[in-house]
Amino acid sequence: MRTLRMEYEFSEADFTKEEAKAVLVADEAFTEADATYVLDVLYRRGHVYYVDEEVYITPTDD
Repeated sequence: MRTLRMEYEFSEADFTKEEAKAVLVADEAFTEADATYVLDVLYRRGHVYYVDEEVYITPTDD
């Protein structure tokens, strides 16, 4: 989540699902299928939400 959050915060344009997956895969900890699964879990737990194809990370107090 930390890697995804950092990339999201530095993104100057829309942050799409495909870009979020690419960030996770580039971290070399995930395959494409793993990245899709992780985004699904984060969505179901309320850590991210989607508007159309854009990804938004839910703000936290961290």
